[in-house]
Parts: sequence; C-alpha cells; structure tokens
Amino acid sequence: MVSLAKKSPEERLNICRKYYLGGFAFLPLLWLINAIWFYKQAFKVEPYPQQAEIRKYVIRSAIGTLIWCIIIITWNIMFQVFRTKMGSAGDYLTFVSTAVAIGLGLAVVGFAGRYLVRHGKIIAESLNKTSGVIAEGLSSKYYKGGFDPKMNRREAALILGVSPTANKIRIRDAYKRLIVLNHPDRGGSPYIAAKINEAKDYFESGAK
Repeated sequence: MVSLAKKSPEERLNICRKYYLGGFAFLPLLWLINAIWFYKQAFKVEPYPQQAEIRKYVIRSAIGTLIWCIIIITWNIMFQVFRTKMGSAGDYLTFVSTAVAIGLGLAVVGFAGRYLVRHGKIIAESLNKTSGVIAEGLSSKYYKGGFDPKMNRREAALILGVSPTANKIRIRDAYKRLIVLNHPDRGGSPYIAAKINEAKDYFESGAK
C-alpha cells in the first residue's frame, strides 16, 4: 500500500474521498481500509488544511463499517435459523457469507500485522516500561533487607506495620492481627512469631 507520507495533503484527501464513496458500491471493505489507513492522518499528525475533511471521511467510513458488520452478523443469525428451508440457495448463501467474513477478517489481520511491523519496537519498549513501573510499584510495598541484629524502634514498627510513633492501641491491634496469622499452632513460622512478640515487647518496654 502506498505510503501516505509521500502524498500531498490534497492527494490524501482525494484518495480518502474515493475510498469512502467506493464503500457505497456495496464494498464495505473499502470503508474498513479507509478508516484504518487514514486514521493517523486524521487524528495523529500535525494539523493541516485538509485534515478536517479527511477526519470526516474516516469517521463516516468507520460508522459505515460498523453498520455493515451489524447487518452481516444479524443476517447470518437469521440465515442460520431459516437455512434449512432454503435448500440449494441456502448452500450458496453460506458460501458467500463465509467468503465475506473471511475477507473482512484477513483485512483486519493484515492491517494489524502491518501496524505491528511498523511500530513493534515502540510497542515493545512501552510494554517493558509499563511492566517495570508495575514491578517497581509492587516491590516497593515490601522492606528490602533482613532483620537487624538488635531490635530497635524502626524495625519494630516495620514488623508490626505501624508508625514508629503509633499509640498503644494501634500497636496492640497490629500485634493481635499478626500473631493470629503467624502463630505456630496455625502453621506459622516460630521465628516470625518470635520477632512479632519481640517487636511488641520493645514498644511496651518504652525503649527508644
């Protein structure tokens, strides 16, 4: 397919208009091509005088494609319901409807493949960046590093999940919740349970 970047704005408008008008000749595939092919020119590039007209044809082509899809799907459903009453004509219409559906599917796959080939590197970089941000956000919820050799206020607060300046009620509630979840009698780790008790004792002792 010809690169639109090499065409003048007036040539782009003429091509877009021809594809749009061609769709009225019972060729909805032209509307689909028009909507996909000219989408970037209509919405993504720097504004130019013919862009508003191209955008109008792109939107109308997309609407026309949607209407045709609804018609084809509805017709197929109705056809499948009454097909047995049509005899040989039903077999012929089955072939035609299948060919149309395959044609539309191949067009979508072709344009999607073309887009991925052209922009695959950008998409991959974007996905990698997004996954990195998500991973960083998830890992930031957890404190990195092991236990300190000696209990201190900072570590006691991290273990119980409270502020270092938390009051006795918050500390007691946090302790009860954690010790229930990590008690050895319920399958918890004796070591973790001991650290939870140690953190609670540290706060109760009033050490600084």
